[in-house]
Amino acid sequence: MAVVNRESGQVTGGNAPQAAEQFIIGPYAPVVEADGKGMSWTNLEVQDAPAAFPRLGTGAHRVFSSRDEASGLSLRYHVQMQESLPVGLLWCNLVNESPRAVKVSRINLLHCTPGGVALASEGRLRVFLDTGGLMGSGTHDVRVPKASHAAHGAFVLAQPDGNWATSLSFATFETAAVTTSMPTDDGCAPQQFEAICDYPNGYVLQPGATLQSEVFSVGTYSGGNEALTAWADTVMAVNELDPPRH
Repeated sequence: MAVVNRESGQVTGGNAPQAAEQFIIGPYAPVVEADGKGMSWTNLEVQDAPAAFPRLGTGAHRVFSSRDEASGLSLRYHVQMQESLPVGLLWCNLVNESPRAVKVSRINLLHCTPGGVALASEGRLRVFLDTGGLMGSGTHDVRVPKASHAAHGAFVLAQPDGNWATSLSFATFETAAVTTSMPTDDGCAPQQFEAICDYPNGYVLQPGATLQSEVFSVGTYSGGNEALTAWADTVMAVNELDPPRH
């Protein structure tokens, strides 16, 4: 489920119908860093849109839009919930409606303030991190003090004793360096959650041009291995890739 507060521009997401027993993230807001400044959007207008990524099947697709008058940048925030799959997709389009070029350094799709993560409170909780070939890949205990818990590929939370898992992972990797991050505090509790698209050299957005962020996927499953398999299927479908021969 995703609940969008149009007035504040904030979103709260979680798995339904028993979100409180498993996970809730939010409220969070998309935040963009451009020309050295951070900005977010409020007073969102909503419109229905055809479901994207047809290989995933039908879904409910909403676009929430707003314009920042000072910069001339418009945000179109996409939320899509699949009908036959336990998957939600998030992405945004950043449109430069100003007469000058803008350099974008970061799009944070899920900028969550500290304390904005609630996870299953009972039992063991593990996280699988794909760090993109860097140190730290593999499975780890979630509830350890001051852990970084960051991934550049798949990010899966799993509760082996509770038979549930959730994939919180990017599904495209086209123009940005992506990071899913959930650090913990001194008390081992998740501190915040972020899904970040970085543009290390800056993406120059010309007047009238549009920059689409990477697509972030959220899915809930009965176990960690199923979550990883389903994430791979989502990546294949969103990018219209065929299965490898071997």
